[in-house]
Amino acid sequence: MKILKVLIIFIFITELVNAQNYNSQFFNYNDVDSTKKNKLYFRLENSNLLKNNEYFNNFIDGYTLLGYFIKPKLVYYPTKKSRIDAGAYLLKYSGVDSYTTVSPIFTFRYNFNSRINLLLGTINGPLEHNLIEPIFKFERYFENNNESGIQFLFKYPNLETDLWVNWEQFILKDDPFQEHISFGITNEYNILKKLPEYNISLIFQFLAKHKGGQFDKSILPMQTLLNTVSGFSFSKKLNNTYFTEIGTKNYFLTFADLSPKPQYIYSQGWGLYYTLFFSSKNIYIEPNFWYGKFFISAMGDPNYMCISDKYRTYYEPNRNIISTKLEYKIKLFTDINLGVRAEPYYDIFNQNFDYSFGIHITFNRDFFLTELK
Repeated sequence: MKILKVLIIFIFITELVNAQNYNSQFFNYNDVDSTKKNKLYFRLENSNLLKNNEYFNNFIDGYTLLGYFIKPKLVYYPTKKSRIDAGAYLLKYSGVDSYTTVSPIFTFRYNFNSRINLLLGTINGPLEHNLIEPIFKFERYFENNNESGIQFLFKYPNLETDLWVNWEQFILKDDPFQEHISFGITNEYNILKKLPEYNISLIFQFLAKHKGGQFDKSILPMQTLLNTVSGFSFSKKLNNTYFTEIGTKNYFLTFADLSPKPQYIYSQGWGLYYTLFFSSKNIYIEPNFWYGKFFISAMGDPNYMCISDKYRTYYEPNRNIISTKLEYKIKLFTDINLGVRAEPYYDIFNQNFDYSFGIHITFNRDFFLTELK
């Protein structure tokens, strides 16, 4: 009966479900534009989200995210190779009178050349790192959107690399809490660049989360958790009237606890994550298969973990999940996009069915103000 429920939801949603990349609607990175030297813009980035997680398992509580964030910014191009963004990030949940988060935005971007970009201050992220969900959950886009630190972006004909450090919590001498730092690298190497209808890419991802510090007064133990992802993707563009592209992505993941005194029951583990995807003008469908053994990630979706985020002492050495990402996306107006999503999950070992669904609207636009001389 539970499997039948999954099939019914899959069939219903696939009649609706856009995007070559499932999260591409949330990408709003703008490179330095050499033609805009001395020009000043006002930029507004906005995301409105409803995500209802109907989870009834032993690993994560069900909950609902409903609210919006805005990023009003001034954008100035002092030279042909540089750009400065200054503004604020404001996060507001429905049902709360005040803003949950108000933090400054300041970014200095510099293009060394057409292939190497540097960002200092507020960096690109979090979904634009293109990390997969077992090591980086989607909700961080909404809850922790304002990443800050240093980032290098490399764009070569066959290779794209994102290297960053996100300083999540800074400490001063004798602070009673730890510093929190995450750092990572993502690489995608395209083997078939000369055949545009095909794509075969090698993928490597690295993500680490560190909690510690040398001069704080926190009594908490130092912790460093590491995840790696290696794999490949294959896709082919189609010319039929329904699907425009099909493909597969296949990953092998590792986990290692490098802390001086590990706090978890597992200190190392691994996982397999296989996906298919089908996309058209307004539809994106991605069935997924997950198998994890002793797998943990500090920043990943708890649905894929072998330790519980819900019960402190609950764990399972093996997890086997079948899920599907489904999306219908349309452009309502210039720079305004609407998406409807559903994500069913079936836990094979526990014979448990969970699901989430949501709606999101994004708006991102630059408004020219003046030219400074």
